[in-house]
Amino acid sequence: MNAFTDPAAADDELRLAEQLLTGLDLRIMTFTTRITALARNVGRVSGDFAYSMDIAHFMAGRPLPQPSPARRLDTANAVSDRWHTLVTVRRYHLTTGSLCG
Repeated sequence: MNAFTDPAAADDELRLAEQLLTGLDLRIMTFTTRITALARNVGRVSGDFAYSMDIAHFMAGRPLPQPSPARRLDTANAVSDRWHTLVTVRRYHLTTGSLCG
């Protein structure tokens, strides 16, 4: 994961995650992104954060820059589609006040 292996790339990914989370009420992802940044800063490698940057990319509908070390029960495409749909529905709800499309 770039947050631990490539600090320069991690900076870009963390900026992307922060940009995508701005204005959304996904507090846990905001906190997880901040925790990932802290872990990157102290140089600790932990499987607890293996999903953070993946989820940020999935939420944006962007491909992963490299294979992820995260282990999933489903394919990366299926997980990406679910996260991207979650964000799309949440944005719609925030702008219209409705969860129905």
